[in-house]
Amino acid sequence: MIDPHEITYYRGDFYPKIMTISDAVTSAPIGLTNTTLVLTVNREKDPVDTTNELFKITGIIVGPPSEGRVSFTPTAANNDLAKGKYHYDVSAINGLAAKRTLIKSTWVIAMDIGKD
Repeated sequence: MIDPHEITYYRGDFYPKIMTISDAVTSAPIGLTNTTLVLTVNREKDPVDTTNELFKITGIIVGPPSEGRVSFTPTAANNDLAKGKYHYDVSAINGLAAKRTLIKSTWVIAMDIGKD
């Protein structure tokens, strides 16, 4: 089965990934008013601590918060990883400091041809 949340970058690429955060049951966009979204990449699928955490990216809300669209832009250094599969999740922290994991999936680094 294809994972619709899997993200693939070529090594060293650094362009925004825009995603719509939606309810798993209704598929309706989740409103992001007064919400901070953080994408965390780790070497482990189910880490017990932050030992193998590679990086975090704070999201930028795109358009009206009610549309649930957020952009995450890794740096070239973030994606300067060996070819392979890593793991990520997206967590939302609302204005009341409640945290909710919205997405958990795979972060894939592929090798590109050009090395400049």
